[in-house]
Amino acid sequence: MSLSFPRLAAAVSLGIGGALTALTAFGLIVADVVIRSDRFDVTPADATALARMTLGAPVVAAFGAAAVITALALLAGARRSRPIGLAVSGIGIAIGVGLIALLLLAQGPFAVLPSDRALDGIEILGSFAVFNLVAFIALVVDRPKPVVTSVDGAV
Repeated sequence: MSLSFPRLAAAVSLGIGGALTALTAFGLIVADVVIRSDRFDVTPADATALARMTLGAPVVAAFGAAAVITALALLAGARRSRPIGLAVSGIGIAIGVGLIALLLLAQGPFAVLPSDRALDGIEILGSFAVFNLVAFIALVVDRPKPVVTSVDGAV
């Protein structure tokens, strides 16, 4: 299977988004390990917040790794890479949009503007969703070229 521009765009978007996602999760895990070593003075509230964020970090890292592997499969032209890429990017879009909605709801119905921490989270989740949306749209647009055969059946 030849590498078309939409497939290349999807692979680049999934690869970059997946690598950033996996590295962020890995960074959270390393930061939690360093903070728990008690070598640095950290407020208990910050240590608790970091511990809560690292609870889901292994799953986030696995999703990022799956996106990178899917991007490599798209570049290699693997047979089932397109439907797998659609599934991975679709799940990423759903997770990103869902978490943005939950973050906005957590601010309360009477909040005029979200807090600075919530805005940072919205920016991070928004870029995660956009990377996956670009990959999804590129894979929807990408159509495999039909194989042309002659009348006698030779390819």
